[in-house]
Amino acid sequence: MLWSSFCVGTMPKPIQNLAKQVLSEPVLINDAKGERKHSDISEVYYLAKEKDKDLALIRLFDGLKPFKSIIFCKTKRDVERLHSTLASLSYNVCCLHGDMAQGERQRSISIFRSGECKILVATDVAGRGLNIIDISHVFNYHIPFSADGYTHRIGRTGRAGRKGTAISILSPSEYRQVCRTHNVNKKEMDIRPLPSLAEIKEQQQRDLIKKVISQDAHQASKDVLSQLQSEMNIYDIGENLLSILLNEKELSGPENLGMKLEEIHEENNQKKRSNRRPFGSKRGFKNGGRVPRRKEGSGSWNKERGGKKKYGGVKKQKIKA
Repeated sequence: MLWSSFCVGTMPKPIQNLAKQVLSEPVLINDAKGERKHSDISEVYYLAKEKDKDLALIRLFDGLKPFKSIIFCKTKRDVERLHSTLASLSYNVCCLHGDMAQGERQRSISIFRSGECKILVATDVAGRGLNIIDISHVFNYHIPFSADGYTHRIGRTGRAGRKGTAISILSPSEYRQVCRTHNVNKKEMDIRPLPSLAEIKEQQQRDLIKKVISQDAHQASKDVLSQLQSEMNIYDIGENLLSILLNEKELSGPENLGMKLEEIHEENNQKKRSNRRPFGSKRGFKNGGRVPRRKEGSGSWNKERGGKKKYGGVKKQKIKA
C-alpha cells in the first residue's frame, strides 16, 4: 500500500476539497490544537495614522535596534518606496517582491541570510518558505488580508527555539480589520505607545556612552590625539568628537507620534453617528421619504408663458376627439 503525506502550515478550504476528490480516504492531522499564539513570539501593536507610519517605523528601529528584521508591505510599490526611504537614511536594507528578476531575488535573500544586509523589505512572497533562523523581528507595515497570512508572516521569527518579536503598526482601519477578521481578542492585544523623541535621544546617549567605554584604543587614534592636544585642550577635543558622533544620525520628527485607543474608538463612534439616518427617513430619499412639491414658476410651471403646464419642455395640448 502506498502512503503519501503533505506537510503545510495552513490548509485552505479549496485545497481540502481537492484532496478529498483525488485522494483515497485522506486524514487531516492538525497540530495547532486551536492555538493561534506562538509561545516563542511576542506580538506587539502600535497605533498610528497611515501618513505617520514611516516616522513610526524609523522611531521603532532607533529604539529597538533589531538584530535582523523583515518589514512586510502590502504592494511592490510600497516595498520600493519604503526601501528607498530607509536606504536614504543610511539603513542597511534590501528588498524582495514578485516583480523582481529571479537573480535579483536570490541576491536579496543571499545577502540577508549572510547578514550583509540586516533589513529586508518584502511583500508576502517572502512570507512562505523563507527559512532564516536568526530573524529577531518581523514588522507588519501593512496588515495582511487573512489570519493565515498573518501567521505565515510572524512565523519568520522565533524559529529553532529562538525568541522573536512581531510588531504591527496599525492604522485605525487596520485595527478594526484585525479585531474583525484575525480572531484577535481586543483585551489580549499588547498595544503600546510609540517612544517619544526625547526617549529616543536619551537612549541614543546611553548607547554612545556604553560604546565609548567598551571601545579599545587604536594606535592611530593616539597619534591624532597628540596632534589635537597641540591645538586644543582635552575637554574640547572630547566634546567635539562626541558632537560629531551624535550628529551622524540626527533625530527628527514630532515629539510624540501615534494614536491612543480612545481616539480610534471616538473616530468609530463619529462614523456611526454620521451614517445614522434621521428618524422617519427612508433610504434613498430626503425629507423623510416625501417628494417635495414643486413651486409655481419652477420645473413644470412657466410664468412667462401664461402659467401653462409643460412636460419635458413641450406644452401640453388637448386632443380633440
